[in-house]
Amino acid sequence: ILFPAAGLIADGVPCTFNHPNTGAQAGTARTADLVESSNLTSIELVNRAECCNERLSNYRVEVLDGAQSSVWSGDLRTDGSNSGLAGIDTITSGMGAGDFSGRYLRITNLSNGDYNPQIAEVRAFGALVPEPTGAALLALSGGLFLRRRQRRTS
Repeated sequence: ILFPAAGLIADGVPCTFNHPNTGAQAGTARTADLVESSNLTSIELVNRAECCNERLSNYRVEVLDGAQSSVWSGDLRTDGSNSGLAGIDTITSGMGAGDFSGRYLRITNLSNGDYNPQIAEVRAFGALVPEPTGAALLALSGGLFLRRRQRRTS
């Protein structure tokens, strides 16, 4: 059960926030859908502005592909530090390992702290992964057709 609603981490209003109810355990996670696969340049996590800044600490950020498999992962603030009231953690590819391109972002609590992770906003920056053009798809399908034909005549 979440309080408030999960959609508040991507509503564009940094004074709203999301957190799990009390008693959250390590492993509690939030997943944000970027709608399309993106080549990311950075991710920003905005901390609460009015209190409880310690509740965005000791967490993992993952970039997931369209099948929601992890392709990049980084553990952040594992020393118990935090970005402060309304602080922003800016995450870049060098802060973890893997491919910094995907469709989903997952933020996971690595501590046993109640109400963690608390997030005011998640922001992702980058460019959409280009889709193949019609000409590229035609060329690809033609190549597959030729290979099939060659197999049948061999």
